Amino acid sequence: MAESSDSYRKWLGLPEAQRPPTHYQLLGLSTGESDRDVINAAVIRQSGCVRNCQSGKFADDATRRLNEIAAARTCLLNPQQRTACDRTLKPTVEMRPAAILLKCRFW
Repeated sequence: MAESSDSYRKWLGLPEAQRPPTHYQLLGLSTGESDRDVINAAVIRQSGCVRNCQSGKFADDATRRLNEIAAARTCLLNPQQRTACDRTLKPTVEMRPAAILLKCRFW
């Protein structure tokens, strides 16, 4: 499936301006979040939204998003990796955790 389905927006509520999303944006977290429980809860929430579309014509796109979510989890749960990742972020990058406020989006 081509990226034109815009799974970032439709499934995860990420606006086009947040492409590619940071790990924090992908998980719907505030930049700098380090609480393991909060990160794991975000992974479960975002993965659940994507899994709803994992079969059928959106399977390839869903697999890509699930792999990105897994990579974000791995990075943010490792203090050294998170620090290195945080250094690459622009100082103004911040996202209100909109994904928490939005219900899972799928069609």
